Amino acid sequence: MRKYVDLVAIFLLATFLSTSAALAANMEEGATTWIAAIFTVAGGGWIWRRTFKAADVYEIWYGTNRRDRIVNTYDNEFGNRLHYGKCKVAIPKGHVFGSIGSSPLRRWLMRLFSGSDDRLRVQKLLPCSATEFGKSIGRRLSQFGLEERAVLVFIHGYNVTFNDAAIRAAQIGFDLKIPGAMALYSWPSSGRVDGYLSDADSVAASESFLIEFIERVSNAAGEAKINIIAHSMGNLGLIRALTLGLAQQRLSHIRFGQIFLAAPDIDANLFKQLAVVYPKCSDKTTIYMSATDHALSISNWVHRNQRTGYTPPVTIVGGVDTVEATNIDVGLLGHGYYAAASALLYDIAILLRSNLPPQKRPGLYSAISEDGDQYWVMRAQAH
Repeated sequence: MRKYVDLVAIFLLATFLSTSAALAANMEEGATTWIAAIFTVAGGGWIWRRTFKAADVYEIWYGTNRRDRIVNTYDNEFGNRLHYGKCKVAIPKGHVFGSIGSSPLRRWLMRLFSGSDDRLRVQKLLPCSATEFGKSIGRRLSQFGLEERAVLVFIHGYNVTFNDAAIRAAQIGFDLKIPGAMALYSWPSSGRVDGYLSDADSVAASESFLIEFIERVSNAAGEAKINIIAHSMGNLGLIRALTLGLAQQRLSHIRFGQIFLAAPDIDANLFKQLAVVYPKCSDKTTIYMSATDHALSISNWVHRNQRTGYTPPVTIVGGVDTVEATNIDVGLLGHGYYAAASALLYDIAILLRSNLPPQKRPGLYSAISEDGDQYWVMRAQAH
């Protein structure tokens, strides 16, 4: 009986996680207000240099240890080497800040009346050698001033195909207007609702490939800052890779800029043991968590242990800023808010631009945990 109940719970967790990103992405209302705020506070035209009057093609640089490339994507099987390349993602007319596209019904109506919709789509993959990958990033960075050039690396979570990861990476990079290169590391998630346990094994087994990818990006970036966003289960891969990479001195020469830990699906006790790595290697590391992340609530129940990205209680470790995002509009399931909620993207934008401490960022206020530790709470988003 217990085994049956656990299987049902895992299925429910998988269902929540698999649909949360798409539902949380539909943030049409209130986006204009936050776009204006980003333009004003984050500085000049750095965040918002152009409008969405015409379609764009946005390029990302990727590395993946998925096994094989198939038609315009990669499969979901575990491979024994890294593939490198560039991916072109079409950003359609009418793109809404924080969204990868409207609901299927709304997109169907758009196509019916206008012949197109607002869904981001992978347009083309351009695989290349590791050497050409590095040179290509270098050429991209050379288009920006020495003081502003940067790389932002995105590491996705559970039940994500390669194309889904590429689309999300492009949306983040495009909306934040990264002054440099947007990069994606895509570990071989099964891309299946029932693949939660196998995905956990897969991301853990990918740590050496992630180390190699970070090394390659660092070599290409030169003096440019490297920033990282890890979402959900991707946080397990990141913390393992940084811990091993520093121990082996493969990553010890890299000083990262900002590291963002979005809705980490990792045991809180394990996180507290390993999180000492973050202040050693980054200018600032920020955890975003929420009490309305229903996917991680179920994950808590399945694992019988607290997940770092879920509150209460609030997970706080020294040298890492904790931000509770419960007050913002995170959608029905509340797991994809890191890239869809305008208020949170705004906070990320400020950190990438200015590295301001929490007490100086306008969207946050201070709070004290039950243990007497300070953390930060994101203000409710105005509509």
